[in-house]
Amino acid sequence: MSRASAVPAAPPALAWDRADGPAATATATATATATATVAWAVALAEVLPRLKDRGREAGAAVNSAVGAAFSDGEGPVPPEVARMLADGERLTRLLESGAPESAERHEAKLVREALELLPAGRELPDDLAGRAVAAAAAVARVRCIAAALTDGAAEEDVAAERPAAPPSELFTLVPRARSAAVARAGAAELDRRLPELVCAAERLAERLSAPGASPARATALERSARAAVRSRIGASRRRRLRRAAELVEQVRERLSDGTAPACAPAPPGDPALLTWLRRLTQYQLHAPEFEAVQEAWLAGDPFGLRALPPPPSFLDGLDIGSLPAAHVAPLLRRISLTRAAPSADELTPEALAADAGSVSVATRTAEARRWGRARGSGAPLLAETTAIPHVVHGIWVGGPMPSTTVFRENYARAARRYAGKVDFVVWTDVPRAQFDAARDAREQGPGERARPSGSAEVRSMLDWAVDNGIHLVSIHEVFHAGAPMRLHAPFVLEMTKQLPRGYASASDHLRVDIVSRLGGAYVDGDVVLCGDEHGTADPEEPLPDFLDRIAGSLHGFTMNPLAGQGVCNDIVVAPAGHPALALWIECARINYCRTQPELFGGVRTMAKPYVGQSDQALRYVAPSRTGRVHHTVLQLLGMPSDDLPPCDRARHYGSEGSWAHALPECPTAPRTVPAEAVPDVLARCLTFLRWQLLARDGDLYLAPVDTVLRRLPDPEAAWSALLAVLPELLDGLPVAVASVTDGRRNDDGTLERTALPPEAELALDRTARPERWIGAPVSATGGPVTLLDEFVGPVALRAEPADRPEVGVVARATRAWRACAAWADWTEVALDPLGTVVGLWLRPPHGTDVWRYPGRFTGVADGRLRISLGLTPSVDWARELEIHPETLAQLVLAVGAAGRPVELAVPTGCADGRGAFAERLQRLLGAPVSVVEFGPGAVAAPPTVAPVVPEFRCVPLSAVAKGLRAT
Repeated sequence: MSRASAVPAAPPALAWDRADGPAATATATATATATATVAWAVALAEVLPRLKDRGREAGAAVNSAVGAAFSDGEGPVPPEVARMLADGERLTRLLESGAPESAERHEAKLVREALELLPAGRELPDDLAGRAVAAAAAVARVRCIAAALTDGAAEEDVAAERPAAPPSELFTLVPRARSAAVARAGAAELDRRLPELVCAAERLAERLSAPGASPARATALERSARAAVRSRIGASRRRRLRRAAELVEQVRERLSDGTAPACAPAPPGDPALLTWLRRLTQYQLHAPEFEAVQEAWLAGDPFGLRALPPPPSFLDGLDIGSLPAAHVAPLLRRISLTRAAPSADELTPEALAADAGSVSVATRTAEARRWGRARGSGAPLLAETTAIPHVVHGIWVGGPMPSTTVFRENYARAARRYAGKVDFVVWTDVPRAQFDAARDAREQGPGERARPSGSAEVRSMLDWAVDNGIHLVSIHEVFHAGAPMRLHAPFVLEMTKQLPRGYASASDHLRVDIVSRLGGAYVDGDVVLCGDEHGTADPEEPLPDFLDRIAGSLHGFTMNPLAGQGVCNDIVVAPAGHPALALWIECARINYCRTQPELFGGVRTMAKPYVGQSDQALRYVAPSRTGRVHHTVLQLLGMPSDDLPPCDRARHYGSEGSWAHALPECPTAPRTVPAEAVPDVLARCLTFLRWQLLARDGDLYLAPVDTVLRRLPDPEAAWSALLAVLPELLDGLPVAVASVTDGRRNDDGTLERTALPPEAELALDRTARPERWIGAPVSATGGPVTLLDEFVGPVALRAEPADRPEVGVVARATRAWRACAAWADWTEVALDPLGTVVGLWLRPPHGTDVWRYPGRFTGVADGRLRISLGLTPSVDWARELEIHPETLAQLVLAVGAAGRPVELAVPTGCADGRGAFAERLQRLLGAPVSVVEFGPGAVAAPPTVAPVVPEFRCVPLSAVAKGLRAT
């Protein structure tokens, strides 16, 4: 078959698509013929490697057959070897005639001429054009040789037995015989694939025939798009760096001068109590040695967050811890944030006695004062009279209480029912000034509403409290510098998390301090007290009767026993100063001398899957660190939980689970942070990270910080500032950064990962492999692991040169763009047969040797770019691909694809973790970015038999990149 017979005919429409009369017909026909010729040559360029493979196999067979036939030097030559040698003789004559070279030159000339006839805007890239010319010429030579060998073969030459040839003749014939076999095999393979080849050439001709802009216009458009993207990247980075530099200075201004208050609370005034606490816990509590260890584990207070205000004037000199139980309720009424600050005269013993609150009182015998402790146990005795004020304490920290929580409904209903009998108090960290502003607004007339009135959330909380007779009490007015919480330092650390989990742990500390100091009942906001529409089959126990029963009970206190199923701390009832609560406080302090693996029973327990399991909530540290301390208290007391007075007739069980939420859209999460508060947020994040380095064996716990920073006006600038200041705070710590936790799987199964801006990412050396890091015991390869369904990997913190005055975020930013060059080794570019870039495949460094599967780019529409992230449908992609949208935008620039719509392809089930990433990339590229999934059921599997011309081929990015440079 000649080449001309294999060239596919151009579609009729193609020949006339630009013809506007007889004069244009010849030009249109020539264009169509040239397009078909070029398409055929491109198809041959794609199939040529397969022809060469078949030729090499045929050549190897010649060597083997000839070698076997002449190994002994005697006997007739086998017919198949004789045929091979005859082909060698004919090829010699053919080469002497010059016919193969002539066919080769002629075909190359035809393709070059056809390339020149292609209309403007449809030219091939130079490298592809060169490959097409070379392939067409090589195939023409092969077909010329194969045709001549077939046409000139003589039957007698094939059948004759050749005598053994002398070595000199074999030296000439065998290489020519091998070349002849290569030509025959290549031509046969070409004929076998000819139908597919013709179809492929037709498709390519259609692509070449599609209308396109002129090269000059296309180049101008690309330059314009590239310039626009570069401008956006540069503007984004400059804006971020300016803001980061400002934040660095503002955070540094907040560093403490080293005069932070002492962490250790004052020891108990009763020496017998202290002796008893030491004997039960086996720790030398309040001894200098123990307190030094405790302070070391709490990682100090670099920003002075533990500093407390002095007592307000109305509480100055008042010892709240010594108040009679009947004075507790009137005190809390008078200092409530729902009214103006009281005067000192309103809080005198006489003034409080005039408005005394209800109290449950029980007189105890000498034996009853032992509250169930054996003689000789050393346990302190209870007072002769147990007095529990009729006060229910609730806690809401982390900002004003939102209107969506069940807390409001439960407390409002109970407060209305027990009005005049029990006082309901909610302790808050919202300062008095904000409630004063909200109260002023509440008292304004209709025509005065334009005056400033505080935040809507504070006004809503105030209205709720006033309307239902609930008192709002400021935590730090009562627990001030002169009378801090005994768990003040752990409380502050938990608050630095700035997430519901931290607020829940802080509440665990605050509740026991409140009840220990003032007495009464602490009740979680999601616990439903009896007396509402949620009836029960058992007779209800009114709240005053319940408090009377606890006051007169054997132990004189209770929590919330669950009838053989353990005990909860969502209810705590006791008189002020109960020894069991003093033990609780000390056990909580001891818990801050334990690492996270110790709290969970080892790293292997942390490595098991939690999400979707029945014990899912136990993957959070809050239950282990603070929420289950009361279990330890009962164990040390040798007291089964069922021995505690039950609460089931006074309450109905409820649990909102707000402490476990972490997502910003959670209704109980803090609101958006104003710009002026960002430095304070970062100071708390840095304090938290510093503490967690000790608690997590050198782990940089970025995942929860990411949740906090995403609520800031400029989270990327915040990240850059935070990681610039962090190294300054690590001096003196006994551990160094050895790992990083930068992603997690949420309770609903969705993925959440930390994407650092380039300059912040450069602060971490992810190639480091420290010998000891938190995940090492369960990492078979030394690489990343999953602990508590969070992604943890080894890392080191890069140290900046001490002699560089620009050390920090700006210094790293000047090098950040270089990170793009590393991706040239980890990224492959998918090209269609015409050399157009249709996709990028980004893989982690250890995945660069996997098979280059172009099936990821099947179905990409013309004019679009698909960017495929990751290897397989698994969670691995979330921790392996640490790339920032700016870096990815620069890679798009490098392959000349700026301005094209982008499909961001992620493994099946992972699309939810890339929505924000896609939005940021879209802003940088100025083109639509959508997220699609690949994997089983998402992208077609590799075909069983590869087509003659593959739809795409993959090459390293470095082979086609147009340069990566700083923006």
